Amino acid sequence: MEVVTEFWKDGKPWICVLEGNTGRVLEQRESPFDLDVRGGRRSRCHPVGRVAYPQGRAGKPAIVLKYGASNHVPCLAVALDPQLIEMWRLAASKHAMGHVPSVDDVDDDGRDEIIFGTLLADESGGTLWEKHVDRHADCTAIADVHPAPGRELLVSVCSTGPAYCLAAEVLDWGETKSHLAVQAFAVDLCADSREELVLYQPYNGKAILIFTQPDSDGAEKPYVHEKDAYNIRSYF
Repeated sequence: MEVVTEFWKDGKPWICVLEGNTGRVLEQRESPFDLDVRGGRRSRCHPVGRVAYPQGRAGKPAIVLKYGASNHVPCLAVALDPQLIEMWRLAASKHAMGHVPSVDDVDDDGRDEIIFGTLLADESGGTLWEKHVDRHADCTAIADVHPAPGRELLVSVCSTGPAYCLAAEVLDWGETKSHLAVQAFAVDLCADSREELVLYQPYNGKAILIFTQPDSDGAEKPYVHEKDAYNIRSYF
């Protein structure tokens, strides 16, 4: 396993791929997010990275980096191949890219899509849809919570909410009643091979909300370990 990180050398940001067990640099290049893109800022505008499989698991992975959120830097994403050669870049409108993007095959075509915030991009960096909001998204999650084909997308808008549960193809599947920003993740808590949505409000919240499928019996079941459940990505 390799590690992707950013180092600063001679006042410039560099993207590096490191050998996992030694730390040896395997690949490196100047970051596509240079100081002009950053507006001269080094704080709170570092790129967030994800690994995606745009051609399916049998193909080569892509390193997807993004900027955006908090109105300080442009909403921009770039995909690099394992040799750090640029595959595509996507510039988006204000608020389109939030803090925590998610990657998965949401439409069952065998190729990964990326939900950057309120924008869903395909494997080639094309915009599939964008939901226009007044603030960026704090976090996103991808889960299978509805019997319709494909997976659903959970998007929580910063500060005021709401949180949306969206189908991969359309933007009107559901919306929570909350008017607060929430943190969200998906995990199988009922041990029935389907995921539940867990929402919580980190500042003034007094409860954790868990949403499951209408046909779930809600009964206690033995814990079933899920890979990476301990490493759920969240803004907090």
